[in-house]
Amino acid sequence: MKVFSKTKIFVSVVVVLLATTSVVVSQAQLNQILDRMDLHNRNLTSLQAVVTMTKYNAQIGEPDPTYRGQVWYTPGKEKNKANIRIEWTSPVTETLTVANGKYKLFRPKLRQGYEGNVDRARSNSAAAGPLAFLSMNRDQMRTNFTVKLIGSEKINLGKISTTKLELIPKDKSQYKRAELWIDSSGMPVQVKITATNNDTTTLLITSEIKNKSIDSKVFNFKFPSGTKIIKD
Repeated sequence: MKVFSKTKIFVSVVVVLLATTSVVVSQAQLNQILDRMDLHNRNLTSLQAVVTMTKYNAQIGEPDPTYRGQVWYTPGKEKNKANIRIEWTSPVTETLTVANGKYKLFRPKLRQGYEGNVDRARSNSAAAGPLAFLSMNRDQMRTNFTVKLIGSEKINLGKISTTKLELIPKDKSQYKRAELWIDSSGMPVQVKITATNNDTTTLLITSEIKNKSIDSKVFNFKFPSGTKIIKD
């Protein structure tokens, strides 16, 4: 009986040690990934790429049409003031720009324009939210989110090997979870945002061209004459 009891104690200790070791290893891996993301963040001066956006409407249980287009991005001179321009080419033609914390969206088919602050925008600037993680450093992530390492995962039909992170906002937010897929360079090449109502927005970045000069005029979009402008 005593031998059996000692065996149970030994097994329990081993299990605790293995669990503790696993946590330490996972934490070390997470720190390495965040360090890699930080280095990529500091070295990234511009980005041009193909972008694909998929949105899922939880209320009706169906996905919205998949958007495809081109993106131009620079970190911006001020903290959290990244410059973004997206030219959607499918399923409709639209232009989205973000500069100095404000966005503009032009829908030429409807001759309508939307503009407002990015942090108060609803669905109109959906693509801007995921792209914000490109300029977020590890301190900002640690301060604003509980960060968890999920594991390795291949995305884009198995073409891109990534490490997946889950970020849970610590304070009240428009979304309850963000998932990041980080490639070997430390860049978030896919971001999925889950809103408080369970709607999701997934942004995939491919065919990247990094650190090529981009004229600042690219981000200074002006609505064409005759556009009906709606302020968000």
